[in-house]
Amino acid sequence: MNKPRMPKELIPLLEPGILYSKCPWRFHPDPPLLEKLFVDAPVVELPAHIDHAFGRESFVYWIDQGILATCAPRTRGPRMTALFVPRTILGGPKALLHKRPLELTIRTLSPVRLRRRDALQFRRFLADHPGIELEYLRTLAWNHEAQLDGLLVNGLDPVPVRLARLFLSLLAIGGEESSAGLLPIEPTVDELALMVHATRAVVNRLLSDWIKRGLIERNGRKIIVLPNFKAAFESSLAL
Repeated sequence: MNKPRMPKELIPLLEPGILYSKCPWRFHPDPPLLEKLFVDAPVVELPAHIDHAFGRESFVYWIDQGILATCAPRTRGPRMTALFVPRTILGGPKALLHKRPLELTIRTLSPVRLRRRDALQFRRFLADHPGIELEYLRTLAWNHEAQLDGLLVNGLDPVPVRLARLFLSLLAIGGEESSAGLLPIEPTVDELALMVHATRAVVNRLLSDWIKRGLIERNGRKIIVLPNFKAAFESSLAL
C-alpha cells in the first residue's frame, strides 16, 4: 500500500513560517533572569532512559543539563509532546496556568541535571518581577507554537518524514548548523518510536533502510546523520 504523499509545492523543508517552525517539538530557552529563582535550589539528577511522573508534583524545574521529552498518555502508550533543552523550565505552564495535577511524564533522553523550586515560589517570583513574567509568557507562546508544530508533524506527516524532521531538530539542539553530525542524544529505538508516535518495528525498518542508503550511521545507540541526509529529505518524502 502506497504511503500518502504531500504535494511537492508544500515541501519547502524547515523554513520558519511556511509549514512548521525550524525545530518542531523543541522548546526555546527561557529568560535567563528566571535562573535567579533557582540559585541554591535543591538539585535533582536523573539518569538517561527513565520515566518520571512530574505532572502530579507541585514543583517547577530549571534544566541545567540534558535533554528530555515530555509525554502525555495515549491508549497505545505515552507519546511525546515536546523536547526540553538546557536553560528551559519544566512545569512552568502547569504551575502558572493549570495549577492542578496533570497526567504528564518525562522521558530522560540523556543524563539530566535539574534544580527544583515549589510551584508557589515560582508564581510569587513572577508576580514580583512583572518584566520577567512578560518575557516568560512571550517565550511560552513561542514554545506552544513549537509544540503544536510537533503535533502537526506527528499527526499529518508519514513516519519517514516525522523521523527525518526529528533528526534535524535534534541536530539543531546540538548546534549542528550543517544539518549533519552526531545526534546530541543516544536514543533507544523505543524512544524514537515514542517521539514520532510510531511503532518500534516501523522505526527499526526505517533506520536499517537509511543505513543501507548511506543517509545515517549507527554505532550502538549513537546515530550520525550524514551530509546527504537533508538533501535526500528535501528531494523526496519517501526516505
